[in-house]
Amino acid sequence: MLDQARQKLATEGVVLLRASATALRLLDGSADLVFMSMVYHHFPDPNLVAKECHRVLRHGGHACVRNSTREADFPYRHFFPAMQPLIAFRASRLERTSDAPS
Repeated sequence: MLDQARQKLATEGVVLLRASATALRLLDGSADLVFMSMVYHHFPDPNLVAKECHRVLRHGGHACVRNSTREADFPYRHFFPAMQPLIAFRASRLERTSDAPS
């Protein structure tokens, strides 16, 4: 996937790296965004991954975890307090949907 990204990427200043999700080769607070797509459920220790994301994100940075799940709750949300409004919004929508007449 890195080779494909390098072929498509024409933007200067972007560096593509390969690293373990629990040991990113980035300085503390050096990332504006951590983006994971369809991988979080594969991590043997997602708690460590969440901590590592928190470590590399700058203050005010964002983590985007794209994952399909049937869980009604994201168990690692305490590492991403800014997600709380989104979680609350989703929960309120689920409650309204379940209360709706069939």
